[in-house]
Amino acid sequence: MTHQMEADLFTVERFTLDNGLRVWCKPRPGTGTVALLLQVRVGTRYETKANNGISHFLEHMVFTGSERWTEEEIKESIRRRGGSWNGTADYEDTTYEVHLRAADLAFGLDWLAEVVFRPTLPPEIVDRERSVIIEEKGGRLSRWLVWLDDLGFGYDLGRAVRRGMFPGSALGLYVIGEDSSLAHIGRKELLAHHRRYYLPNNMTLIVVGDVPPQAVQREVQTSFGGFAPGPLPPRPATPPQVGRPLRIRLRGPEITDRAGLLMGGRTGGLSDPDRFAQEVLAEVLEHALIEDLRYRQALVYDITAEIVAYTDVGLFTIATTCDGGSLNRVRLSINRYIRRICEGELSEAALAEARAALRGRALLGLESNLELAWWLASEALHERPDAPVPNYFAELDRVTRDDVIRAARTVFRAETRFEAVHRPFITVARGVRLLAASLGLAAATLALRRHVGLRSY
Repeated sequence: MTHQMEADLFTVERFTLDNGLRVWCKPRPGTGTVALLLQVRVGTRYETKANNGISHFLEHMVFTGSERWTEEEIKESIRRRGGSWNGTADYEDTTYEVHLRAADLAFGLDWLAEVVFRPTLPPEIVDRERSVIIEEKGGRLSRWLVWLDDLGFGYDLGRAVRRGMFPGSALGLYVIGEDSSLAHIGRKELLAHHRRYYLPNNMTLIVVGDVPPQAVQREVQTSFGGFAPGPLPPRPATPPQVGRPLRIRLRGPEITDRAGLLMGGRTGGLSDPDRFAQEVLAEVLEHALIEDLRYRQALVYDITAEIVAYTDVGLFTIATTCDGGSLNRVRLSINRYIRRICEGELSEAALAEARAALRGRALLGLESNLELAWWLASEALHERPDAPVPNYFAELDRVTRDDVIRAARTVFRAETRFEAVHRPFITVARGVRLLAASLGLAAATLALRRHVGLRSY
């Protein structure tokens, strides 16, 4: 693929309806399909502990009936056309997708408008979906796991890091919610959430596929132009900096003595000027650590380095698991590679290899209209007015060795770093040994008492 063809991937036609709905259209002639994503700017960051999980709950409920269609009609109308549909709630957005033949563009837009803007939220189905969500999160037992996690005896290193690195932020909540909050969410609360956030001027519609922009504009106006805008809710505040290294220790029980390790640093998320350099840094580190810790030292099976990016904050994470006895060696090896890059030990060959790997992975992934639509959705979430969609490949080409070293020094500053470890306070083997020792002690005590008792006669 030529550089021009790569650049064309990110050339998007944009327009806005009178009601404020933003539309991004990416024509891909010859593909035969169209992917539609309707992105609503609401998610867990807009929630509190009291209503945690309501965005995800509402995402479930919009598919259970609309003003025109029953639950079965909503789902079957897509299936009969050979298409697919889904909804996804996250920390900053809730997104509804439809993937259809390009000839079904008008139907797909009408379906999205009907389902997302005109749900009836049938009261008799609310309790059913609450039960489904509780099963999705692991059943009633999951509440005890959350309780143990809050006491430091859990397993969720990601949540522990988010709570520590983003103090006072809803980023420390679960997207799916907790039993205590879900129990108090009813149809009244779901309707209020829908009325407040499901506004056309709080949404972006992304259309990618074998469809001409003129037809898209005409059909979007027909399907979405009649919905009234409303006052936009305030955006979540950016969490303050912690200002010191964060160290977290979780001690949940395990079958064997396995250690979980999550380490890294805070970033500026999607708005960070170094975000593309951070991606290259992650690729460089991950490759080097796999080669060392897996293939040379055989201390881990897998290790990942990646970026977790929200609109205004994010995390650079390095994650792995290993035998408990190897944890210090693994930690030292990771820190050694970080220190080397911060001190400037990065070859041009390693940089070029990382850029090539990221480029190839992106090209393979973006062959699908649906995958490209999701890629654009992440950009739409934090779009600045009139700012062009970044050409990912050109941005990678612009990343220099100095950029990567600067990104490493910024991410891994002492005041932005974190390290979270899970080590079991008890394992099955240790438990068996303790049980055997306890039984032995009990047997010895009983025997001694019997012996003393016999002597007293």
